[in-house]
Amino acid sequence: GVEPSSGLNDVPVDIQIDDPDTPENPDFSGQTMPDMDAAFNLNFHGQYDLKPGDIVTISQGGITKTHTVADIVVSNIDLQTDTVSGWTDTAWGINIGILYWRGGVYRGGPVDQDGNWSRNFAEPGSTPSSQDIFDIQPGVTGFATGPDEDEDQTWIGWGYLPDTDGDGTTDVWDRCPDDAADSCNTLGSVAGTIGADGGRLAAGNNKIILNVPTGSLESYTTLSITDKGGRYELASDQGPMTVLHSYSIQPNGTQFDPPASIIFRWDDADDDGIVDGTVIQEADILLVKDGVVFTTSCATNPGCNMTTNELTVEVSSLSLFALAVPVEWNLKGFYQPVDMNGVYNVIKGGSTVPLKFEVFAGSTELTNVASIKSLTYAQTSCDATAITDEIETTATGGTSLRYDTTTGQFIYNWKTPKTAGICYRLTMTTVDNSSLVAYFKFK
Repeated sequence: GVEPSSGLNDVPVDIQIDDPDTPENPDFSGQTMPDMDAAFNLNFHGQYDLKPGDIVTISQGGITKTHTVADIVVSNIDLQTDTVSGWTDTAWGINIGILYWRGGVYRGGPVDQDGNWSRNFAEPGSTPSSQDIFDIQPGVTGFATGPDEDEDQTWIGWGYLPDTDGDGTTDVWDRCPDDAADSCNTLGSVAGTIGADGGRLAAGNNKIILNVPTGSLESYTTLSITDKGGRYELASDQGPMTVLHSYSIQPNGTQFDPPASIIFRWDDADDDGIVDGTVIQEADILLVKDGVVFTTSCATNPGCNMTTNELTVEVSSLSLFALAVPVEWNLKGFYQPVDMNGVYNVIKGGSTVPLKFEVFAGSTELTNVASIKSLTYAQTSCDATAITDEIETTATGGTSLRYDTTTGQFIYNWKTPKTAGICYRLTMTTVDNSSLVAYFKFK
């Protein structure tokens, strides 16, 4: 478009554009009226593609001016040094502006003999109007202007638009912003730019909604949501999880102050407490962020509404989020010499009993002692009718819990109390609150 100012507000402005490389002259003609302040604007988007080298002629009331459109290239935006650099064919300098919610930050200056230029926003500029510094972040937008000899300007806009998956398509145009193969569920993926005024990003028919409050971001930032699917197993700090839905929300590390909120939703059309198409209980759903359990399960989480089938969290940064449930744990043991199924194991008080067992989360065998929550025993009544069995083997050595890689079992050498005629119930509990129970009778 063309947007200069004239001195008259009641006389039409004629605009002609000529491409010297074509036989037509002019290649485009248009007319517009100035506003009450004698400023005018002509938008010819879709009618003519303005390009460097075009000659723009503006006429009004017998006065004519011409301007040759300069070639201005923003070739690099460096987030580390906060510099913007590029090239131009105009010899009259380049002015760079960054626009954000508090206003603008500006840098001007000359170009070198080859037309190269660079503007540093990490340090104050050389003029009173360019003293503010600025931390350039993804999503920042600005402009560049190049004047000619009588101060008519060519203006271009620029911005730092991230390409999260590195596939050559910037996030705002990428149907799968964090999936270079573009194999994601495109209905559950979206990207957009949100600034200091806040905003909302939603995907998957509102199955996921990111709400950014006013003032949470200092400048315009391109945010994206990529549907990473579900029905797979995910490692977490609390053991394997079965993923219901997962989303990569980027850019990773984007900071929100005050926090942003994210709403995750699922389907339960018949309100039976089970996620449609699965056997997953809504009460078991929790949120995992980058492999770390971020919330408690819906049964105890006030941010989870099982009536509306949604989980709401506040976040200060972005990453991979997964709605998930713990994989069901399967405990095996105690193995011999201990007998199970209500049998009372007869042992001499003060002996050491080897407790051997295995722990599985789904098909994954757990080998970290951190998976074991506790090993406890308590006195219990002796059932006169219960089956008893003598402990055939006792143990010696250390009594600390360990995982034995040779046998593929956890082993705990239990040093029993030096008592006789008393029965005990011993319980091994894992961090998911599953347990093994064995009974002992001391002689």
